[in-house]
Amino acid sequence: MYLQIQGLSLVEIGLCESIFHVASFLFEVPTGVLADRFSYKSVLIGGRIASILSAVIMLTSHTFLMFAFSFVLSALSYNLQSGKIDALMYDSLIETRQTKAYPKIISTVNVLYEYGDTAGVVIAGFFVHWHFELTYVISILIGFFALISILMMKEPNVTPSKVSAQALETIGSILRTSYRVLKTNRVLRNLMFFQAAFAGICTSYYFYFQSLMEKAHFSGWMISLLMVTSAVVNIVGIHFTPIIQKRFPKAVLVNSLSWCLIALLLVSWLDWIPMLMMLFLASQLLSSLVEPIFTTK
Repeated sequence: MYLQIQGLSLVEIGLCESIFHVASFLFEVPTGVLADRFSYKSVLIGGRIASILSAVIMLTSHTFLMFAFSFVLSALSYNLQSGKIDALMYDSLIETRQTKAYPKIISTVNVLYEYGDTAGVVIAGFFVHWHFELTYVISILIGFFALISILMMKEPNVTPSKVSAQALETIGSILRTSYRVLKTNRVLRNLMFFQAAFAGICTSYYFYFQSLMEKAHFSGWMISLLMVTSAVVNIVGIHFTPIIQKRFPKAVLVNSLSWCLIALLLVSWLDWIPMLMMLFLASQLLSSLVEPIFTTK
C-alpha cells in the first residue's frame, strides 16, 4: 500500500516482492555460515543494521531501483535473523535441560510476533491517509531499541567440539550436505516444499489484499480493525497449535491445511467484499498455524 502511494504500479510492487524473495533465497546459506563463524550477537546486530538501512531507503527513495535495493537489504536483515533466534532459544534450553519445552516456547514466541505485527499494522492503519511515511520512522526507532536489546543479551555457552565442527563447514559443504539430505529424505523434502508453497500463497494473498483495500477505499480505522481481528484470530490459532499437534499426526494436519487453502482460493472467485474479508482472515489463520507446526518435530 505504501509503494502504491509512492507511485509504483502493481507490476513494480510484485517485482520488488520477487526481488526480496530471490535475495532471501541467495542469502540463506551464506548467513548461516556467518552464524557458525561468529556469535549470535554479531549476526543479529548485522540484521538490525540492515533493517534500519532498509527503512531509511524506503523513507527517502522515489525510484523503483532504490525501492528494490531497500527490499534486498530487508531480505538480508530477515536472513541474518532467520533461524538464529530459534537456535539461540534452543541452545539456551540445552543449558538448562528444558528442550522438551521448546514447542510451547516457540508457540509463545509466535504469539508475541503476532502482537508486534498487530501493533505495527494498527499504527500504520491510522497513518494511511496522514503522513504514512511515519511508519518507517517508527521502524527505524524500533530498530535502534532492538540493537540495545541484543547488546544486553547473554548468549549460551558453546562447547569447543561444536565450535571446531562448525569452523570446518563451508558454503560448498553445506550445499552438498543439504542436497544429500533432501535427496535421501523424501518426507523432509516434501514437507519443505509444501511449507514454501503454502506460505507463498498466503503471503501473496496478504499483500494483494492491501491493493484491494486501497481500491475499495477502506478508511484507516477499517484497515486497522481488520488487521486487529486477523491478529486476534491468529493468536488464538497459535495458542491451540500445540494441542492440535498432540491430537493429530502431521500427515492429517498437512492434508487438512491443504484442503482448507484450496477451498479458500476457489471461493475467492466470488467478488464480494465481506466474503473476501472473511477469506483474508482465514488465509492469515492458516499461515499462522503452519509456522509453529513446521518448526517443531
